[in-house]
Amino acid sequence: MATLSEAYLSLGELAQARSQIDQAVRLQTEFYDRNGRARSLCQLSRVLLAMGDRPGAGQAWREAAALFAELGNPAAPELDTLRAELGQRLGTVMRT
Repeated sequence: MATLSEAYLSLGELAQARSQIDQAVRLQTEFYDRNGRARSLCQLSRVLLAMGDRPGAGQAWREAAALFAELGNPAAPELDTLRAELGQRLGTVMRT
């Protein structure tokens, strides 16, 4: 579902991208897939940013960062890439 969200996002189909990633996060939460959930939250952040929801994008990024830190991977590559994206678009430096 996260991959479908990425595909929809690349096509500019933001509503479908959001629907797919919301479903992925929901299922990963239900099945306690914390690593998958953290990765999906990164994707959710990208989708929200594309939709213009900057506060929501930042919140999803912070949730992903917290999960990756709990899992012992606070410098996950997804976070670094997304931190740069968010920082450029928000005009701020994102910190964990």
